[in-house]
Amino acid sequence: MNYLSVVAWTPEGIVWKHQEFDTLEEAKNHASSVADNFPLAFACTHPGVSEPPYWIADPAARTITYDANAKAAAREQKEWKQAMSASDKEMPRWFEDYIANHDITLTPGRTKANYDAKLALRGNKPN
Repeated sequence: MNYLSVVAWTPEGIVWKHQEFDTLEEAKNHASSVADNFPLAFACTHPGVSEPPYWIADPAARTITYDANAKAAAREQKEWKQAMSASDKEMPRWFEDYIANHDITLTPGRTKANYDAKLALRGNKPN
């Protein structure tokens, strides 16, 4: 499918309601047919990447762009969450919080190494 009829997007511009078509004419017809409910609907060329959560609508220009930076940021966040979850096996978050909230001084060893590793990981949390 080479064309889209885009009928709705979030306030940030992220496409959340669309339909794919083989021809631009079909996409335009669809946009026209839903104009009563979606007056800003428009037809455009498919951005070439099938990941709608990262499509940004520009209704004034009647275009869709792919936000590769948002995709990379989401991947970074997911990887960080997986690393945090994996680190919970060595030291659960409640224990980490207990140490921090009770001013406990750890002596060198496995517990201190795990605690320091978790603090470092927290410090590297993506935005």
